[in-house]
Amino acid sequence: MRDKFSTYSRTTVRLDKDLDRFVEEVVRVVGVQKAVVFREALYVLAEEESVLTQKRLAPDTLRRLDEMNDQLRRIGVNLNQLARRANIDGVAPVSEAVESIGSEVSSLRKEVKDFVHNQD
Repeated sequence: MRDKFSTYSRTTVRLDKDLDRFVEEVVRVVGVQKAVVFREALYVLAEEESVLTQKRLAPDTLRRLDEMNDQLRRIGVNLNQLARRANIDGVAPVSEAVESIGSEVSSLRKEVKDFVHNQD
């Protein structure tokens, strides 16, 4: 499906303040542009196969990918908890925890990148 998106068009999206803050936080923590956040979310909604699932992978490889996916899921759960806490207490009390999660995401991103490159 990504081939259909090889040339991009501009689309405006209107978000309420809370959702916009959430997207901004994802942008800051993950280190990508807003457009990337929205495109990746659409790919997920379209249930597009990733490059990883299109390949035939060994069971050990799939197991390792599952472990990394579980790590990412736990990070997402932590982010959701922090977003909820930020909505209740304000952003300042949770900023240190968000920084920590950002470090975890960066570390996991590097681990996934190294892992995928070693599979070729």
